[in-house]
Formats: sequence, structure tokens, C-alpha cells
Amino acid sequence: MCADNGTPGEAFFGSVAEALRVGDALADYLNSPAARELDGAACGEALIALGRIQSRLAAAQAGILCRFDAAD
Repeated sequence: MCADNGTPGEAFFGSVAEALRVGDALADYLNSPAARELDGAACGEALIALGRIQSRLAAAQAGILCRFDAAD
């Protein structure tokens, strides 16, 4: 599914579709009963991580939207 591409902290997927499937699975898990078991401190850490992820997803969405508009 993903492998280290030699740059610390970065991984790659076989395709955009594969990465999007992983994103869907992530959202499903975070909405599952497992995520409801977080205590206060863990909730804070999760919220920080989710904010970071949301920012990066917003940048990805803007980039794809730009390419989509350019293709028109």
C-alpha cells in the first residue's frame, strides 16, 4: 500500500485512488466506537493532529481544484 520513499516522514501510495481509499478508512475509524474511548489528553492530541491533517487536505483540495479548473 505505502512505502518509504527515502524522505523522512513521507510515504507514497500506488495511486491517488489508493490514497483516497485510505483517507476514507481513516475517517470511518475516527467515527467508530474506538475513537469515543479517548480520554481528555488523548482528545487534545487527536484534535491537534486532525487540524494538521485538515490543513494539508485543504491544500491538496485546492491544488486538485486548480488543476481541474485549468483542464476546462
